[in-house]
Amino acid sequence: MRRVLAALAASAAVSIAAPAWAVTFDFSFTNAFYGGGLVEGTISGLADNGPSPGTVVVTSNTGGFGVGAYNGNEENTFVVANGVITDIAYGSFGTGNPGPTTCCTLTLTVDAGGGLANVPDGVTHSSASAVTYTRVEPAPVPLPAPLALLAAGIALLVGLGRRRQARAVA
Repeated sequence: MRRVLAALAASAAVSIAAPAWAVTFDFSFTNAFYGGGLVEGTISGLADNGPSPGTVVVTSNTGGFGVGAYNGNEENTFVVANGVITDIAYGSFGTGNPGPTTCCTLTLTVDAGGGLANVPDGVTHSSASAVTYTRVEPAPVPLPAPLALLAAGIALLVGLGRRRQARAVA
């Protein structure tokens, strides 16, 4: 009986303490080339404490071009350590992008800046375009109803165990 209760408690603890699998960042920079403008976007699907390709979307550009999803090159990586971006090698040429971004090239790096070009094959990064990365904190996840049912079931098993022990003593 105690082994069953211990196993149930351990599985409940693991399900509650499960780590977040994906990390999301917002980014922004003032574009040094191709008409300037403030470029903002989101990098999602990054693995914490490891490299991953991520998904990049430009959400706004005051320069008036390049808004949409970007497909990175095969060698692109974002490295996240303890919730902080530590390294980036990201370049996306417009000819490989879907939708409205076929016009444009996006480059993001940690120390060499970034850039957005309104041509499909231009090199766009500039140290004058310092990129700011801000981690997006996930919304708190409410505990699911099955967790309350699990707790009630464990309490019932404990009560039945004590009742048996009381009968055995009497």
